[in-house]
Amino acid sequence: MNQEKVGNAFYVAPEVLRHQEYGKEVDIWSAGVILYMLLTGVPPFYGEDEKEIFRAIMKADPDMENYPWRLIS
Repeated sequence: MNQEKVGNAFYVAPEVLRHQEYGKEVDIWSAGVILYMLLTGVPPFYGEDEKEIFRAIMKADPDMENYPWRLIS
C-alpha cells in the first residue's frame, strides 16, 4: 500500500494529524478552511513551514474576533 502525503497542509483536519479514524467530518473541516480563506484572504492556521502549520491546526484556536472579522458582515 502506498502512503504518500498529498494535498496542502492548510486543509488537514486534526483527526488526520492524530492518525485517528475519520469520516466526512474531515471534509467539513476542509470546507470550513476554504470558507475562512474566501472571506478573509488568509488561512486560519499559519506557520513558517508545514510542521508549524500542523502545530497550529492541532491547537485549533483561530482568531475570530480581530481583523479582518470586524470588517466582514
